[in-house]
Amino acid sequence: MSWDDIAGVASLDTVFWAFSDSLDEHFIEQNKFDFDFFTSTWIEKINSKLHKYRFYFSVHGLMLKDSLHEEFGEVSIVLFDKALADRLLDENKSNNYQWTEYLHSTLYKKFIGKTTLIVSVFGCRDLSELVAREKANSVISYFRFIFCVLHHDRVQEGLVKISIENEWPENDSDFFYVESDHISLSNHRGAAPLFAFDIYSRNFSDIKKNGYLNEISDFIFHPYNNYEKAVKSAIYWIGEAQNDFKPDSAFVKYWISIESLLTTGLHSQNGITRNLVDGMPILIWYCGHEFSDRPNVRWLSKRINALYDLRSKIVHEGHGVQINCNDLRDLCKYSSWLILCFLWLRSNFNYTECKQVRKLIENLKGAEFSEDFENRTRSLLLAAQAP
Repeated sequence: MSWDDIAGVASLDTVFWAFSDSLDEHFIEQNKFDFDFFTSTWIEKINSKLHKYRFYFSVHGLMLKDSLHEEFGEVSIVLFDKALADRLLDENKSNNYQWTEYLHSTLYKKFIGKTTLIVSVFGCRDLSELVAREKANSVISYFRFIFCVLHHDRVQEGLVKISIENEWPENDSDFFYVESDHISLSNHRGAAPLFAFDIYSRNFSDIKKNGYLNEISDFIFHPYNNYEKAVKSAIYWIGEAQNDFKPDSAFVKYWISIESLLTTGLHSQNGITRNLVDGMPILIWYCGHEFSDRPNVRWLSKRINALYDLRSKIVHEGHGVQINCNDLRDLCKYSSWLILCFLWLRSNFNYTECKQVRKLIENLKGAEFSEDFENRTRSLLLAAQAP
């Protein structure tokens, strides 16, 4: 393995440990220094710390009901069952009885019956775990995004949250208050989901098709251009918004998701604002055949302007701006639809640069947004093909 191969698989701690050990071996002990030999030894010591790892993360809030195994690029999604637990126990037999019992207890108490992400990574131990967690969280962000697509009308209830299980905060949040010398004890449900996002095998194919799962698997871990990086960032931020229990915080994060898509490469504040409030309704209308309802583009533009004004108040005035259920629901819907627009453009027109979307928006501004489907479609196609 060369130096180029080591980048991304060996942590700085591993590199420095190998450097120090090689230095001791070839300079201090032998009192001489051969640079080429030292370098080769250094690389060999780094390689000795690199292995293949499989990380298992149980997931809270996502349940595969009858699909036992699905692939998401470099990550497998399984419903962890007894057969898998027994196989892992058999493959990891040990003479250490206490360790075996601990492994048995952990698998049976914390994994069986739960959706689990299996991430395969090559590298040193510390860096591999960081990479594995990043990949696992990318998959979790995707399913949060899909929840926004399918159930944006329920997002303000905060009933479904998805995360790696051991990253959840405490399930309850007790507090008390005093009123007229009377102490009342209350229990708040805190930052804990009440229901899981159920995924059945019969609708998983629909998610793959309409949520572009197979195509996202190509770049969700390794985006190659600014278009793919923008989509990955948007999916991450919409996932963070869906997972947030505070309406004002979630509201801003939905806008960050939108801005990831529509402001990449823009530096002028006027250009950014115009691209946001003009670009969203036009793109959603243009790709509207994918959606269940298509509001009038002029009404949609006014609604997005109002939502952007709320965003500005939160950002500039801080805490205290009230976000109601309709505001959060609509922004969740439009931000998830916008991601679908970008995925649709990538799939159908092979878009690779965000500036292609900005050019499309400028062309579409001259289109006739007729309520008649055929006239609208003809006008949009002509506008989109404009030089």
